[in-house]
Amino acid sequence: DPGWHYVLVSLKDPEPVLRSYRILDGAITEEPVELERR
Repeated sequence: DPGWHYVLVSLKDPEPVLRSYRILDGAITEEPVELERR
């Protein structure tokens, strides 16, 4: 489904890392992620 995002969260380092990807027609594209702290 082209509307899906695959999200990976790494807790290896002291600061977590979040990355988002889309897979469309066999092409993998990393999407920017912006987080707001409230």
